[in-house]
Amino acid sequence: MRKRIAWVATVLALSAGSASAKGLLRPWDLMDLSGEGGSRVGVEIEFTNTDYDFIGDFQGFEFLFNAQFALGRTADLWVRMPFAFGEGATLFGNVGVGAIFNVYDKTTSSGGRLSMGVEAGLYLPTAQQPNDQDEGQLRLAIFLSRAVLIPRWAVDNFVVHGAYGIRFKTGRAFFMGDIGIDMAFETEDDNNDDDTHTAFHLAGGGGAEVARNIAILGELFYVDGDQGGDDNGFGINAGARFSAGPRLTLGASLQKSLDAPGNADLIGIRFDINGYF
Repeated sequence: MRKRIAWVATVLALSAGSASAKGLLRPWDLMDLSGEGGSRVGVEIEFTNTDYDFIGDFQGFEFLFNAQFALGRTADLWVRMPFAFGEGATLFGNVGVGAIFNVYDKTTSSGGRLSMGVEAGLYLPTAQQPNDQDEGQLRLAIFLSRAVLIPRWAVDNFVVHGAYGIRFKTGRAFFMGDIGIDMAFETEDDNNDDDTHTAFHLAGGGGAEVARNIAILGELFYVDGDQGGDDNGFGINAGARFSAGPRLTLGASLQKSLDAPGNADLIGIRFDINGYF
């Protein structure tokens, strides 16, 4: 009898230990259509070094506090609050609120899962205007590091965000892409007739669980603004995410610009931690 009880306890312990972690295959910046993480709260910390021609090197840290709340399998609500820190400078970014709506989610004949969704968001004009050289350099260091940062750091603008995404998951791997638009509406009259700015982005990527509770993830992104070649950018974001338990993940990635506005050379390192419930 004692042997049987010990055997049952061992099986239960192993079963609990093998529970799959939530959010392991959540993308870095692409629309989160994984549907596997449930609700979450987390923080991202990114260090960026940007080298602009004829200007020099700028460094900065961006802290993004974010939360995403799952409403069944049909919609997720999200909130994002960005901060930036640099040498002698601190900036607060635009607070964003929005939702992801799952418009299609089916199992294919091959056994994979195909998901499609649309995203809508609004970034409020809470970003601080740089008041000195240190704050100006900090904003330059992080503003154009990747497409998703443009609405977070557009000063004196309401930014309306929209995107469409598609994701296919098979086994322990997934592939996805999304296309989106950000429209910025100026809140201050700068005596310029052009009070609205538009930026398009196109992104794709994927990932795979390569070992128990370890996944590798990579993304390519392109952003095209309405100022000609001065605000076009192309880059890559790649790294790994680890499970620290069934409801906690840790991630680390490298961000590298392949073509950035102003002939800038940018490299960034990002870490994130997310708790799921």
